[in-house]
Amino acid sequence: MTAYKKLAESLNLESDGKPRARRFYAHLKNIEDLLSTGITAKYLVQKLNENGFEINLKTFKEELYRARKKLKKKLNESPKIETASPLSEEAKQQDIEEEYLTEKQRREKLANKYFDGVSNNPLLKKFLREEAKKNATPPESTE
Repeated sequence: MTAYKKLAESLNLESDGKPRARRFYAHLKNIEDLLSTGITAKYLVQKLNENGFEINLKTFKEELYRARKKLKKKLNESPKIETASPLSEEAKQQDIEEEYLTEKQRREKLANKYFDGVSNNPLLKKFLREEAKKNATPPESTE
């Protein structure tokens, strides 16, 4: 018995009141396996029709799209298992310190990771030059 016939029979046998989309989703793995071997959707639809499961190409593609979308959503919603990674003492200490930081201090700490301290901003450069001139004490004249 060919894979097409098995698939068509199982899709037909489960037709007892179940919507086509639910039956299609239940056999998504088999359908994906057949498509991954290089069989075109058009050929698969033709073989399913020959073996008793009536569906047209457009409907097949829509059902395939919906089933894939549903599977993707289901996989994304599944609980993520986090493995405990041993933290170094430094990382633990850093986490403890961050608990006591204010929101502003956290933002500044984050910004400092990306700020190298050198600015290309012309206004800031001008301001810093003026500040340096103000703070510089002029040499005392000896007259």
